[in-house]
Parts: sequence; C-alpha cells; structure tokens
Amino acid sequence: LPNEIVSFIFLHAIRDYDHPSEAAFFPLTISHTCSRWRRVSLSTSALWTSVKLSLPNSPEQLDYLQAWLVRSKSHPLNMLLDFRDEEWNWDEDDHLFIRDWADKIFSAILPHAKRWRHIELFTDTWAPIHAFLKLTEEIVDLPVLKSIALSRCNAYFARKGECFKPIELKEAIPLFGGIRLPSLRDLSLVGVHVDWQKSSLVNLSEIEFKFHAYDVMPTLDTFANILTACTELQRLSIVGWGPRLDGATSTFRTEHITHIISLPKLTRLCFGFVDVEYAVKLLSLFNVPSLTELELEDVAAIVDPMGPSDCSALLNLLIQSTSASTDSWFYPLSQVGCLELRSLRSSEAVFANFLRQFYTMERINLSDANSALLSAL
Repeated sequence: LPNEIVSFIFLHAIRDYDHPSEAAFFPLTISHTCSRWRRVSLSTSALWTSVKLSLPNSPEQLDYLQAWLVRSKSHPLNMLLDFRDEEWNWDEDDHLFIRDWADKIFSAILPHAKRWRHIELFTDTWAPIHAFLKLTEEIVDLPVLKSIALSRCNAYFARKGECFKPIELKEAIPLFGGIRLPSLRDLSLVGVHVDWQKSSLVNLSEIEFKFHAYDVMPTLDTFANILTACTELQRLSIVGWGPRLDGATSTFRTEHITHIISLPKLTRLCFGFVDVEYAVKLLSLFNVPSLTELELEDVAAIVDPMGPSDCSALLNLLIQSTSASTDSWFYPLSQVGCLELRSLRSSEAVFANFLRQFYTMERINLSDANSALLSAL
C-alpha cells in the first residue's frame, strides 16, 4: 500500500476511540511496530494530537510531552492531565503531584495555547489548579478551545457549613485572564472557582458547577448573568451549591420572586443538593420549557454523616410547576423522557404524585432508592 493510504488507515483507526485520551498512546504503538510504520506515523502529524499525563511524574514524562507537542505540529491538541492519587492521605500539603511539577508541565504546554482544543485537568489538591489559573492568566488568544474541565476532586467541600481551603489560595482568578473564548462551548468546574464576573463565560452549550464550597460561589445576579449569556445552553449541572442566595444586594429576591432565569433551550438538568431549603429556593428561579432529561440527587448521602433529608418540599415544587408562563418557575415534567433519582427520601404519597407527572417517560434510573420510592413505582 502507498504511504498515503497507510497514513489514512492510521487516522481512521485512531478516530474509533470513544475519547481522545484513549488514543494518546496509539501512535507510539504503531511507530514501534516496524521502520516503515514509524516513518509513516512520524510524518502524520494528526496522529499525535492527544496528550495524556498521569502520576507518577518523571523526566521521561516531560520528554514524552515535548515529543507529542513537536510531532503534532500545528494541529489542535486534546489534553488529559490526570494527577489524582488513589492512595492520597487527604493532607493538602502531602501529595505526589507537587507545585514544581505542575509549573514544569503547564509551562511546557503554554507556548502551544493557540492549539488547545480540549483540556481536562484532574487533581486532588488545590495548589496545581491555582498554578494553572495563575500561569494561564497572561494567555492572549485561545481560538480553537472548545471544552475545558478543571476538577479538584474533593466532594466534601460541598458539605453544608464547609468553607474553602486553603484560605491563603482562595483568591478568585479570572479564567484565562478573562479573555474572550470564541470557540468554547463546554465548561466543567468541579470544586474549582474562578473570578465569576471577570471570566468570559458566554455562548456555552454545557455548564457544570459541582462540589464547590458555598463561600466561593457567585452571587445570584452574577450566576444569572452567566446563564442568560449562554443563549444556546442545552445542558446544566449544579451539584452541591449553585449561587449564594444570602446576598442583600441581589435584585433576585428568593422570598418573593421578582425575576425568573429563563433557559429556553435547556434539555438536560442535573441537580444535586445538600440542603433542601436551599434547593427549593434555587429551583424556584428557573423556567426550562424544553426540558427532556432530569437528574436529581441528594448529595448529602455521600458528603454528610447525617445522610439524606426529606426532600418532599423540592418534589412538591416540581409538581406545582404546571404553568408555562415566563414569569414563574416551570419544569415540564410531562415531556421528560429520562429521569434519574439518587438517594432521594420522601413519603410514598409524594413520590407517587411526583412520578404521575411523567406522562412520556421512557427510562428511569434509580440509585439508593428507599422502600417508599420503590412502592410508589
């Protein structure tokens, strides 16, 4: 076969992977098969666009990173940087992925920022996330960045009454210095806060806010501005806390609602709560007429020793949202085809009334369901 066809076969094979990170080492495998395959693979720069780094860190890892950056030439990059340690002892100052290594890795990829297309960064501690946010503050252009996921994987900061730590690194830093992100469509921030007002969070189709400490979340006004600036928003996840609802200056009054956050194109809502009263207040602010997928979870089941609470008030709020008026909350349960419920607690009567609203449901997924929910089915 001509080299051009061999190259085409390699590219076709790499596209069969479900996730770009799974293809990260495929070009290395074929380049070590025989001399001809090595020549073809090294001359096919599109093969080398997926970068995957994980623990343990080593000088060889930096060599690998530089090789991929050079071989990919001008092609957009997909990067999975997963520095979680399954044996970490939960001490913020004692982790295998230290700040020095974070600086080395982030400094290596910074000169290629214009080629970043997908970025996923997973850490256990805050220092590497802080380093990433600080080092990327001076970036001037990210023309092809489509998705970014920053995750500090510690769900316990979402517990009621928990504050952000370490306090000395609490400063809110604008995402990429606040520059425009013309291609960004998917944003996932898990335990990671930014300067919500100065970050350019617009035109997104998917947003995830998960497992944040309450004290670093945006005000309700700022939160509403972010969502309404995303006119094509289709998928929204709020797990733990959404906006702070205790701000005296907010134009949104949650006792007597004066404004509704309307998301006309939202089709999927994932909502996980740690406080039922807060959950009721927040969900009473949304109007989502196009909703077809709904996921509800009592996150207290995994982060609070007391476990889940009675969420009847939340379920009743959703049951009562029957009017499509834009000046009221609205959840069209009758058109929801996919429903997921995790760790919810209520009475059989409330569950039964709630489930009766789903006229067109095609799929239901239950996790940690109690006897009341099972009986209501």
